[in-house]
Amino acid sequence: MNSKIDIDRLLLAKWKKKFNLKFDWDSRIPAVLAGIYSLSLLAEDVESEYYMAEQELIINQNPSLKMDFSLSSDIISEREFDSFSYLKLKSTVSFKNNILVVLNSKLIKTKNLKLNNSQSPNFKKELNSKRSYCWRTFSKNEIKSFADLSGDLNSIHLNSDPVVQGMLILLTFEDFLAQKNRFAQKIKIKYFKPSRADKSIYLSEIERNRFLGLVDDQVNFEINIKENLKCSKK
Repeated sequence: MNSKIDIDRLLLAKWKKKFNLKFDWDSRIPAVLAGIYSLSLLAEDVESEYYMAEQELIINQNPSLKMDFSLSSDIISEREFDSFSYLKLKSTVSFKNNILVVLNSKLIKTKNLKLNNSQSPNFKKELNSKRSYCWRTFSKNEIKSFADLSGDLNSIHLNSDPVVQGMLILLTFEDFLAQKNRFAQKIKIKYFKPSRADKSIYLSEIERNRFLGLVDDQVNFEINIKENLKCSKK
């Protein structure tokens, strides 16, 4: 599915205010925000109760404000097994035949509506020697606002105990990095269990460019980044 979008300063300001985003991108747009709009093209094509399992964001160039850029999003493959089904999606953001952002997503829907909550033993060993700090708590209002702004129709984000959208986690993580003058060429995230509303998420950088997100002392997600060392805020 294809579309075009023009994000202006007013729309960007609305996103920043709703989710307490701090970094000043000047005339640029957060790459994750462009990816959100690209992925949203499939909102009506993907059934409810799918959970994000993995995502890879490749940033060739941040889009610019008022740039009339093109969005594309497609279901690349889908499989169904006895215990679960999954989808692979590919979303792109382009301008004049130049691909600015690529977002690859894998979604899983389990038959019993529960995700695998197991953790790698290596995580526990690493966490014993690394300090974590309280990073973010996402309210029900923020989750609903994200659904409203992005056109998210998935019921897991709209019920009385909503799951935080994976793209909302990515959006705020990108902002967190930028505030530290760190910018990514590539972000990979694996979701091990859902993060829910009003739960404090703790973040631990267990080694350079590798982060764990924890809730109630359990690892909910792992993020690995490849930094763009040439990009810095002047």
